[in-house]
Amino acid sequence: MKVYVIKGENGIGKTDFAVNLAEYLQKNGKVLLIQAKRNANSNIEDFFQKDGMITYDLADYFSSLAGLDKIIVHETDNLDFIISPLLEDKYDLASEDLNKLLSEVSYDYIILDEVNPDFLTEKTTVEIISQNQVNSTITADTFFINKADEDYDIRNHKQAIDGKSARFLGTVKNGQYFKDVIENLVNGNAVAIAKLGFFEKLKMSFRK
Repeated sequence: MKVYVIKGENGIGKTDFAVNLAEYLQKNGKVLLIQAKRNANSNIEDFFQKDGMITYDLADYFSSLAGLDKIIVHETDNLDFIISPLLEDKYDLASEDLNKLLSEVSYDYIILDEVNPDFLTEKTTVEIISQNQVNSTITADTFFINKADEDYDIRNHKQAIDGKSARFLGTVKNGQYFKDVIENLVNGNAVAIAKLGFFEKLKMSFRK
């Protein structure tokens, strides 16, 4: 079982990416997508157009109010999901809770959104950052830049990116799909950043 944990600041596109990753992976095996916390922008049931249609959530399972058969929503033959607690203070998720849940399900892939990565030992973490965070410390196994401006040139930040121990999956511009980033993640690829040539640097200096 391969476990992916998606992390990043609110509004950076964690749930959007988690859903797209789940839809990609379902082509190769059975996938369970879990969201542990509500967020203000969007939740996984919104992506599947089931907002307000699901009775039981993750907290109901941990509180013994509902079994796995009631909290797991079957979206396609190979893609299931569990929604986050409908009330923010409904349940305080602990490491032992999550590990117990994962030990009781059988999937090829588990994708966790809004979960503390420290809760698990065996996982691949994916951190999503903005273009303004390239100099920040990355604590994940892999990372990528999301919602970059159309004229954003990653070559200007080659030194900062190359200096990180995490594997760089690429840059996603505003409105673009995650296909390349997902394929890099799944296939174990890292994006190599080219150097800016002398004449390109010269042109940039005149444009400033």
